[in-house]
Amino acid sequence: MKLSTNTIRIAFLPAVAIAAAAFFASNWTQHTVTLQQDSAARPVHDAGDLTIHGSVADDESALRHGTTLAGVYGAAVGTNLRYRFENASDYDLDAKPSESSSTAQGAGIGFAANGILDVTVAARTADDVVVRARFGELHLNAQSPTAGRATPDWQRYEAATAVPLFVRLDVSGAVLGYGFDNGLDATQRNFLRGLLAPCFVAVPTDEPRTWEARAMDVSGIYDAKYSSSRNGRRLEVQRTKTQYVEVAHTETMAPQTETRGSAQFEFDDELGWLRTMRFDETCRLRFRELSLDISLRQRGSLELESVTVDPSTVDTLPEITWQSASGHLEDAGLEADRAIDAARDAAARKLDPEALLRELEALLRQDPIDRKAVDEVWTKLVDRLRIDADTLRNFALRIEGGSLGEDIAAAILTAIGATNTPVAQEALDALRTSPRISESLRETAAIAMLQLASPTPRLLESIVAGLERCEGFDGLAGADLHLLGALSSRSNEPLANGRTAYECLCALESKAKRTGHVGSWLEAIGNTSNAGATDLCARYISDNDADVRRRAFSALRSIAEPRATHILTDRGLHDDDASVRGEAARALASHDGDGVTAALVAVAKNDGEAHVRLAALESLAHRRLDAPTLQTLRDIATLDNHEHVRGMARELLRRHGA
Repeated sequence: MKLSTNTIRIAFLPAVAIAAAAFFASNWTQHTVTLQQDSAARPVHDAGDLTIHGSVADDESALRHGTTLAGVYGAAVGTNLRYRFENASDYDLDAKPSESSSTAQGAGIGFAANGILDVTVAARTADDVVVRARFGELHLNAQSPTAGRATPDWQRYEAATAVPLFVRLDVSGAVLGYGFDNGLDATQRNFLRGLLAPCFVAVPTDEPRTWEARAMDVSGIYDAKYSSSRNGRRLEVQRTKTQYVEVAHTETMAPQTETRGSAQFEFDDELGWLRTMRFDETCRLRFRELSLDISLRQRGSLELESVTVDPSTVDTLPEITWQSASGHLEDAGLEADRAIDAARDAAARKLDPEALLRELEALLRQDPIDRKAVDEVWTKLVDRLRIDADTLRNFALRIEGGSLGEDIAAAILTAIGATNTPVAQEALDALRTSPRISESLRETAAIAMLQLASPTPRLLESIVAGLERCEGFDGLAGADLHLLGALSSRSNEPLANGRTAYECLCALESKAKRTGHVGSWLEAIGNTSNAGATDLCARYISDNDADVRRRAFSALRSIAEPRATHILTDRGLHDDDASVRGEAARALASHDGDGVTAALVAVAKNDGEAHVRLAALESLAHRRLDAPTLQTLRDIATLDNHEHVRGMARELLRRHGA
């Protein structure tokens, strides 16, 4: 059963495929910067999401003052490039049936655009290139009965292509942002992103043979591998996307991502820009929780038709509000959310809760258990209980009455928690405190409550009251203490005693010390992720009891605050006890910064205990590692005296292609 700290939720943009692959909608961010033509001033940057590996550093001085611009995007201001443009998208949604639902729901939409794309180099500095893009003679075609030209959405897409827009690139060609017409809404902006994003690729100015990069498009943030080959004045580049690391509205789910296909780009030194481009790429997201697959295939091309250079055609740039290069951060309003919620509710009403219960019971009796099948049925049960309060209460009464077996009861409890409804909160709290059910089921009820996104004051008061009455924080009380820590971060409302849930948790410190349960209390404090908890944990990092110190450092894992990071690196990694050092190393996996990486590398190389070195290497697993760090890993892989440490170092090198 998948437990999440939030409700499972997904929302698609209306006419998503017609909007050229805008999978999802969320909140958008923006910043404003004014670029003047040929300005020597350094503009504000927002390139944090782009990381290129395999390239040497750019020579900024030569770029600023030399007569020749580095890299493949060296065209002068006033260069006008006219391309024949084609872009086609095929979008498919596939929901798989089960015994408790009658049919699978599938959807397929096709979209195509072709015409002229004019690209003009409008301004450039030592660090940025701004181009103006305008579509001409553009023909939009949809292969869907709901996407005809008479619909308002279709007219909005045509209107979006009728006005020019600006694209801001860094010197390697990575898209840093878009400057849209102020009259365009989120759906129109994402439509334009979907048309233009495939037309740009970042190429390091030193033109390495291979490299890896993280970049953005309308669907989200992706990793890709690149290769290049030069033929005289022509440079050919191939991109192969490896995975999407972020797409919208997947915060509460972890979809499996599959990518296929590639893109080919040809640059011409005489042009100082792209000559041709062809791409055929597919991204597939698999949501096991929803028994849902989403697939988007995009294919198209650019062919250069003509080029002119005339600086007089470029006016001084207006003030531009630069918006994110990644369309998955756009806000398309509540309409899409309402539509998908209504469809989801309608599908849930067709589900038979008793049939789901029988199907789930049968699956749990199998040996071995088919976890994927269990998850699929469990998710349908969540959807049904979310809209059916009477059935939810009935299932809770049957659990308390003992008419359901332990395994199926535990599955139902976690399903109730995932609904995140007020009725669910009441039912789970009653079961958590009920003496009629086993301690294991009461603990499961507490665990199920970790999924509640918006705990009510009444629920929090019940948990606090129980903790104030108990003799110590072991057993069920310990589970409740950890629960209070997690839920306190989701509510700032004052309780009946005038305190917030977090303040009530802090007030339990003296009881924890008195009863010998400081370690459990520290773990609960860590669950709050509250920056103020750093001081509370710091009180115990010099405690005589190594286990208390270990838990204090562990509690800092989820506190994203610089002081917490420094405590872990400066104190935790240098504790006299190896178990404490190992816990500090593991906690640093959740902290960012070059200093953290350097501290972990030092531990991986020099700590006297193999399990501590291994913990440091594991915390390095998801970090970008520079060349000196990779060399250190090579040394560890060869020279460390412990087989598991050497093996982990080799695995990290393999992941980084070193």
